[in-house]
Amino acid sequence: MSVSPITHISAPDEQHLLFLCLPLKSGTPAESDPMPAITALFTGRQFEGGPDPDPRPATGVHFFMATLLLAGVPQTPPPPFPVFQLPPPNPVTGAPRHMAVVMSIYDNDFGPYIGAFTKSEDFAKTLDKDVLKNLDETGFVEPTDPTSAAFILAHGGTFAQPTAFVQLLMRYNWADPTIPAATNIGKIKNPNPMWKYFLGATFPGMTNTKLLSASGYPNAAELWPIDGPVIDYAPSIPPG
Repeated sequence: MSVSPITHISAPDEQHLLFLCLPLKSGTPAESDPMPAITALFTGRQFEGGPDPDPRPATGVHFFMATLLLAGVPQTPPPPFPVFQLPPPNPVTGAPRHMAVVMSIYDNDFGPYIGAFTKSEDFAKTLDKDVLKNLDETGFVEPTDPTSAAFILAHGGTFAQPTAFVQLLMRYNWADPTIPAATNIGKIKNPNPMWKYFLGATFPGMTNTKLLSASGYPNAAELWPIDGPVIDYAPSIPPG
């Protein structure tokens, strides 16, 4: 049986890349640890506040990566050279800065993806406490700028300033939220890009939102709960 080829994909069925490099204050883990909120952005896990519905079908995040690079701590090879460059020291205090590297592939446009979290007051409070309060933007943006972490926190936080929060994230997003995942860069009718990277997709249009829908993945919430059991993973054999 022949199958008609996919010749058009609507915006909600596209997937895009997020690649954040967030400059962080240095200090003890208790003073500077944004990883809980970073994890919340992708898994839907909340560390404070009341329960919310599972946001994963709305955010469409399937794969994500997050790592915290500490100032003064050598990066672990391979490769045998630094892959990410830490932010320069704070130009006022001279204090070194850490960096959180965050990458994910999400469904739909950037606004709806982040909006699934900023529209929740509990999630927004977590983002304020664990992300915005840990950012060190000195030298990158003035605290009087409406998109700065300092300004957002002083004016009601993320829940009250969702548009400014999105603009703050975009300041540190190396990825381009207009580049959709595709099978072949030479077979994209619209837009016709001069892009800085290619984001590959084996099955264009097969979003995580569809996979987590009742018809595409029955009982997804029960099979993959946010607070799931401990899983015993069989050891993988390294090459060599």
